[in-house]
Amino acid sequence: YLHATTFMSSYATTADAVYYLSDAICNIVEGIDASVFATSMIVDAVVCMSAHATTPDAVRCLAAAICHIITADGIAVSTMAVFATPAVIEALERMSTHATTPDAAHWLSAAKRSIIV
Repeated sequence: YLHATTFMSSYATTADAVYYLSDAICNIVEGIDASVFATSMIVDAVVCMSAHATTPDAVRCLAAAICHIITADGIAVSTMAVFATPAVIEALERMSTHATTPDAAHWLSAAKRSIIV
């Protein structure tokens, strides 16, 4: 799943594509040890997709995917550290202008909180 996800992320160049790929990540990490997704490849994929998360639904799903990976088994410092990079923080800030619904704002705030805690 990991390599397929990172490969597909380079083609997620629309808000809908970001939404669907992020939703798939959320569904995948629910049934496995989500820490396997805490890699620099996934971080790069998240940063890449964030540029195309230009709708509230895309922001919600991408932020939720980040949260699900980081907080699957409680917040692990090692998992959090992978995402606590300037590039991810910039990506979250970039998405904030599109978090114009309560759900999008909730998940974006949760993603920020899970990285900063």
